[in-house]
Amino acid sequence: MAIILIGFMGAGKTTLARTLAQQHRLTFIDTDELLGRQFQTTTGNLFNQVGEEKFRRLEFETLRQTLSTDVPIVATGGGIIESSESRRLLQQAATVFWLNVDYSTCYRRIAADTTRPLVTQSTSDALYQRFCQRESIYRQVATHEITATKKSPRQLAEEIWQLKTS
Repeated sequence: MAIILIGFMGAGKTTLARTLAQQHRLTFIDTDELLGRQFQTTTGNLFNQVGEEKFRRLEFETLRQTLSTDVPIVATGGGIIESSESRRLLQQAATVFWLNVDYSTCYRRIAADTTRPLVTQSTSDALYQRFCQRESIYRQVATHEITATKKSPRQLAEEIWQLKTS
């Protein structure tokens, strides 16, 4: 079963997936990167072009496609859990690790990122509300909750690998 990483924007999912893959000589897929390649644009542009509802549908299809392969590590977009279909798929198909990072850390990492429509089109308060709304959903979907705020990618990779292999 794949290691699947979920969490809010800026939680470090892609960085951690890359670290895990390098440490264990495995491949990984970032569903946002895959989605961007499929549509030959950034996920931010795609989100703006098609709107959130259609984007979540495309995100689900990308997740479904990814999980049908044998890829051992998957980093997802922060909003993957917005779709009930994606949540169901995650719960059925994998070992899901929620990178639980506090809002102020996530916000500090994403605040200046102009490629994230939800960041550029929302106030900090609106993003915080979204963060709070997603917390219980991440918890519900996750097999494991990883407190990740003050840990390096290397520390997190070791923790996840231990949980996965024990």
